[in-house]
Amino acid sequence: MTTPCLTYANIAAPVPQPPVLQPPVPVDKNVAVLLGQIARQMADLAASLQD
Repeated sequence: MTTPCLTYANIAAPVPQPPVLQPPVPVDKNVAVLLGQIARQMADLAASLQD
């Protein structure tokens, strides 16, 4: 009886996480833009290294 409760808790745990990662805050949008720019720079560096 205890194992199904633990597995159910593990299955239900990741459900509330996605909405927490996407809050309607402009600061998070700026962070996302910065991460996007960093990703582009990393991609450019990888492309230059491959060439």
